[in-house]
Amino acid sequence: MKFTKCKAFVAVLACALGLAMTSNVNAATVPLSFTKLTGVAGTAPGENTGVWVADLAATGLDKITSIKILDGGSSFGSGGRFSGADLDGVVIAPTSVGDATLVPAASVALDIPGAIFTEGTQMGVVEPLLVGTSAANTVDNTFATLEAIDANSFLSLSSDGSGYLSMGIGGTLMLNFATAIDPSVDRYLYIGEAGNNGETFRAEAVPEPSTLVLAGLAGVAMLVLRRRRS
Repeated sequence: MKFTKCKAFVAVLACALGLAMTSNVNAATVPLSFTKLTGVAGTAPGENTGVWVADLAATGLDKITSIKILDGGSSFGSGGRFSGADLDGVVIAPTSVGDATLVPAASVALDIPGAIFTEGTQMGVVEPLLVGTSAANTVDNTFATLEAIDANSFLSLSSDGSGYLSMGIGGTLMLNFATAIDPSVDRYLYIGEAGNNGETFRAEAVPEPSTLVLAGLAGVAMLVLRRRRS
């Protein structure tokens, strides 16, 4: 009888934990709303990066553990290794500016080696690697320098410019933080698109998983078992 009750407890608790994990996953991303800044940023002679800003405090989240950046899916721009939006850089800072030339220095360090990049498809002739990658689904940050909006998007027959990542159509990049950030402090997310030619991004914030949900559902499991005993 005791063994049966133990099995019942484990089953109910596992169900509770499963529901908690599913709840966190399903509610894990909050879409961000972007506003384009005036002017362009970048590094000479190719200062041609369009910059967008999103207010992370508008998500209503207490803590953010990751930012997911998604190619906007447009077919503007060049194909091949340049396909998709060209991510110049990502900056998170406490201050808001209206002009791309005034984007402040980053206040939050990005974990580029820990980023999860899923490259999108190429338009036209398919080339071995997207610009800013060292292998399939692998960011070459010595070229891409994603922690700064600093691209030189001047292109020639002998150069792809520097300082950006071509995401491919439908590509995604998950940037994780070593420590969850407080969006009321590290409030503004700036994203640069090298070339500024109509390609766009979408982005989502990922909240810190809630231990309160786990505790609450575990409590429900205990309540269910107590009712069974009675």
